[in-house]
Amino acid sequence: MFSLDLRALLSFLATMLICVPATTHARSSRAGLVDSLFGQHGTGNGNLCDLRETRRGFLVGWIQSGGEWEILRVGAARSEWKNETPMAIGSVSKPFTAALIQLLAQEDRLNLDQAANRYLAEPILPDGKKDGGLLNGVSEIRPIRIRDLLAHRSGLPRVADRSGEAGYDGNAPYQGLNSAALYRALKKTKLESYPGEKVAYSNLGYAVLTEIIERIEAKPYEEVLRERILAPLRMHSSGVESIANSALPDSLDGSARTAPWILNELYAGGGGIRSTAPDLLKFLSALLRSGRSATERSSEPGLADALKASFTRDNGGWFLEKDKRGAPKLPQPVSYHSGLVRGFSSYMVFDVKRGRGVFLLGNSSHLANPEKADFKCLMRIGDGLLESI
Repeated sequence: MFSLDLRALLSFLATMLICVPATTHARSSRAGLVDSLFGQHGTGNGNLCDLRETRRGFLVGWIQSGGEWEILRVGAARSEWKNETPMAIGSVSKPFTAALIQLLAQEDRLNLDQAANRYLAEPILPDGKKDGGLLNGVSEIRPIRIRDLLAHRSGLPRVADRSGEAGYDGNAPYQGLNSAALYRALKKTKLESYPGEKVAYSNLGYAVLTEIIERIEAKPYEEVLRERILAPLRMHSSGVESIANSALPDSLDGSARTAPWILNELYAGGGGIRSTAPDLLKFLSALLRSGRSATERSSEPGLADALKASFTRDNGGWFLEKDKRGAPKLPQPVSYHSGLVRGFSSYMVFDVKRGRGVFLLGNSSHLANPEKADFKCLMRIGDGLLESI
């Protein structure tokens, strides 16, 4: 005789919903559609999706809430990669970190509207003064809250100022930011806007969130991520650590293959996760399930609630259609995030109401600064596929 953990069984069955592949007809039609979308949007200098560079490739995946799914390989991926080839997902890591914050909030281990300084070893986040004076003429500025960090409304700069730090390499700006380095950087950090004033994308803000997660859990971020999200969703090929046999990154200018950025330590929570196409389908499946009513969910309820709470930028990591700049907007409300690190690019978009989601993983990025590359092709291709499945 043996006992059966019913909740564990239901969670397992829920994750297995993605194991219903598309029909042969659907595979044929969507493969043609994906080729057409790359042909339409993948041209131009600096375009991340230009497949005329023969070393460039993409893994493209889609899923519907009924369980139908497909993974397609485009460009160099057709011959050189497998569906299980690990890829850096860049800033698509942020929604994972936001979900961890939401889990802690649900457990009353932190308050989203509390000052973030309360959860740090030292109350060291800047107070709103800039260059020795008051920021924007405001004499009293409220503290940076957890919600501000989630929503990129903290006023913190994009990256930490680590100039003059021993061993710091400006060509690898996201490597080696441990707790000691973070607190040193924050001591000389000036706010660029006061908390809550406006949206200004900040990887540093997510490094602070990663530090807070590690302090509350008393464990490394990688361990918390694995225990609380990756393991429950059976994303066994994902993690922060460097994964062997990953796709080789490429450059956009036809030169030698690009040395990828390494986002480890506290920057891991903002862009350091590596994953595979099958694992990202599991994540999309969990996101779609979490948007259903509580009685319809079959995944672990705490995680489902955390994922649902993080659907918007203000609550946790995802952007909404209204946030897009310089890219066509879809007629339906969706949540999305892109990721760009040197060597890799990614895009994930999903529509809970219609029960569908799409991701793209590519080995293309800008040789020097990926943040200046034309990544809107990722949105156009991903959104085009989302509207057609």
